[in-house]
Amino acid sequence: MVQAKAVTSKIAVQERLPDLNISDARTTSSAIHNIDYLGPLCPWPNFLGDVEGEFLTHNWANNRHRLYLRPLGEPTPHSLWNEHCLVGNETGVQGRWQTHLGEVMSAVFQEQQFQLAFADFVSSGKDYNKNPDLVMVNVTPDIMVVGELKVPWIEGHDLDEAILKILKLRRVLGQILAYMYDLEVKFGILSNYEQILFLRLHEDPITGREVQYSPVIYHDASYSPGYVTVRQCIWFLAEQARAGYKASNLPSRAQWIRD
Repeated sequence: MVQAKAVTSKIAVQERLPDLNISDARTTSSAIHNIDYLGPLCPWPNFLGDVEGEFLTHNWANNRHRLYLRPLGEPTPHSLWNEHCLVGNETGVQGRWQTHLGEVMSAVFQEQQFQLAFADFVSSGKDYNKNPDLVMVNVTPDIMVVGELKVPWIEGHDLDEAILKILKLRRVLGQILAYMYDLEVKFGILSNYEQILFLRLHEDPITGREVQYSPVIYHDASYSPGYVTVRQCIWFLAEQARAGYKASNLPSRAQWIRD
């Protein structure tokens, strides 16, 4: 008999994401739009510490339902805990994101009595002439977080490289920050699945409205003290959004982005 452990919400958010099963036949061109963010931009202060603090202080014991069972030990080659679906374009990456993050975290939110869920953009019912790759919505459904996904195998999509070069970072962030501006939401996610940046619009008493970005978070990170997972970051972002997700006092669009 195969032995398995019950995975609760607290355990689920500590787990790493599986590696993508990337096809040899895949897209080869960059999907970075010719949009530049023009406003104040800086690292998100103490992001990792705040994520871990939120995880440690939340009372996970209030709800301890089993979300799923995970076999003990290494999964067998044909186990569904391994990735078998090939991906070769952005649509494929979107599907894997929603499987391993959207589905799991939506279950975690609801099990922990957060009336939130990940969704595709059309599900929000918003009248908008663009189509962001993902959103987090409440029961209204109102958009609380908006996200944009890229593929990880294109050099121009490397987020580690982008955060080292401010002009490149402004270009890489342009599309998602345009979505955040147009939809008037404070929080955003930019990811190529293997690397993730979390974004917020912060009201600074000196500089005014500024965009803050997290360190790059990696899909294969498991939780240990001082190190956080993608799911823990999403949990933290959801908590932040629950406290207020509407952006206000924004500058003119011409001051915000150039497209």
